[in-house]
Amino acid sequence: MYPAQWATPDRIHTVEEASIFPFLTARDADLYLAVLDSYDVLLSGVEGEIPVSKDMCETLREKITETLVYRYDELKGRIPGRLKGWTNAMLLFVCAALAGVQGTSHNIIPPDMREWMKKERLRVNKSYDVLEWTYTDLLASLECLEARWDTSASWGPFINDYIRIHEHCIDNLISRSSPMFIIDYASDRGGKDPYSLKPPAIHGLMSRIVNMRRSLGIRGFFKVRPRVLEDMHQWKQFSDKEARHLTTRAFRNTVGTSVWRSRLRPSDSDRAEYARKAAVSHFGCISKERSLDYVDAVSELFTYRDAPEILKDPRTSDALALEMIHAMSMGTYNVPFKDYFVVFEDKIIKHKEKLPKAPVPLMIERSGRWDVLWKGVIYETSLKGGKDSDDADRRSGGLILCFVLWCLFVRAELGGVCFGSMDLRLMLSGCLDAATVRVGRVVKGTISY
Repeated sequence: MYPAQWATPDRIHTVEEASIFPFLTARDADLYLAVLDSYDVLLSGVEGEIPVSKDMCETLREKITETLVYRYDELKGRIPGRLKGWTNAMLLFVCAALAGVQGTSHNIIPPDMREWMKKERLRVNKSYDVLEWTYTDLLASLECLEARWDTSASWGPFINDYIRIHEHCIDNLISRSSPMFIIDYASDRGGKDPYSLKPPAIHGLMSRIVNMRRSLGIRGFFKVRPRVLEDMHQWKQFSDKEARHLTTRAFRNTVGTSVWRSRLRPSDSDRAEYARKAAVSHFGCISKERSLDYVDAVSELFTYRDAPEILKDPRTSDALALEMIHAMSMGTYNVPFKDYFVVFEDKIIKHKEKLPKAPVPLMIERSGRWDVLWKGVIYETSLKGGKDSDDADRRSGGLILCFVLWCLFVRAELGGVCFGSMDLRLMLSGCLDAATVRVGRVVKGTISY
């Protein structure tokens, strides 16, 4: 079997051969040929022409899904020619779905997961059998999960299995014809074939699943240790001083851009770019997916309110804090703080090999959490008693606590000097040290008017 020259007969003939093919590292042409061969083999298994193993089908599905997760950025391009609306990633996704329907997954949500769903407010459908869900039932459940992605729901013990059960429902919708009462949204049904989904509908399902899988995969890259802070040091004085930037309209616009970026759900950008065939601003993605009331309320908050109100709201707190830190760094050192010390979630996979070797502590974002990465270990930030606080600027995993811990690391590990010559001790003092007042000074001389 592979690797082989493209014109040779040395290709995939069984599910076992497909399951050992290196999808994750294969070149483009080899990858596409392997996907086509695997699909032919799996289709023969569905039609009963060859025997297939459920365990091997599940293994193949997991390998193809892993390839989608870690190579999704390079597979998002559209396929030219007769496959209108199809991307390279969709070919792999459809192949994974065909393997999934012959795999070992289950369609019934188990009792312990049902209790977890109720606790995290994830249940939106009456039935616990996903094969009874309609297309809109599936979309509602995925939307609910994405909406709760930045909360404790996405960090629960059942999250992987919960997504797999959704994938089982998707596998059946994609791989098998369904009656119109199952595909109950006419706009997403195939025109000449009303018993299957259109390519945009398949892409929407793929985008939601793959982007949540990417977010989950990022959590396994580094070791994690908890770090509880006793207090917030002098953050209040630091933020009061840097709040002066809100008097300029340009700064508020920058805060707005950061707010909309932080409010994106895992698949918002990908689905918007697919629909418009071009890059879409964060606000463009939000305005299409959220209600007008939500957009107006958040816009009014960061456009007209003062810093204390913005910092108290969980929708805007992290964005304003990050922009104030960045503005202080630019004004004092002419150093773009976000470029040197901040790693957003969408950049982690690209730089996963280099991040553990970073010579400075980094503020890293994962599923709405902000924590500190230093020497390959993520220190999850929390404040003593912070979970019981209703204040957004004191919440566990918030950017403010992350910045305080980052300052402590830079001072303790590097003496306040980064990259050998970048002296940040003034910034660290502003956040960590109480201001000292000199008393008893003698002023000589006279003042005249």
